Amino acid sequence: MSDLSDAAEEVIQTHPKVFILIVMVAVMLITFTYKVFAEQKDLDEHVNLSELEMSAVRQDINTVKEDVRNLGAQLEIRFLLLDIRGIESEIYSIETLQAANEILPRDRARLSTLRSALSEAQRSLQIQTDKQ
Repeated sequence: MSDLSDAAEEVIQTHPKVFILIVMVAVMLITFTYKVFAEQKDLDEHVNLSELEMSAVRQDINTVKEDVRNLGAQLEIRFLLLDIRGIESEIYSIETLQAANEILPRDRARLSTLRSALSEAQRSLQIQTDKQ
């Protein structure tokens, strides 16, 4: 061990600039290694934060999808209700003609078609309300 330290002292005394160069290279290596590990740690933290943010975004998207589905179902129910009201109104008009004995054969056929359509619309409404 003393031979090694004697050799090192001799190199330092004969070539001081080489010693300074070796020290500078060692410091640069340590700095570079530290920088790589520090950047890796920062990258890992950034990836973890990004994953958390993406998870929150996915959760928000799923919430929005569910809200859109609910609104779509509510709209469908409202359209069915409007359709039922329109059919009932037309049935009422034709039944009023029938009560006044002013009904035409085409109106009788239309009344039958309207009653079938009303029954179908009411079934569809029942199905939609049962889904919710």
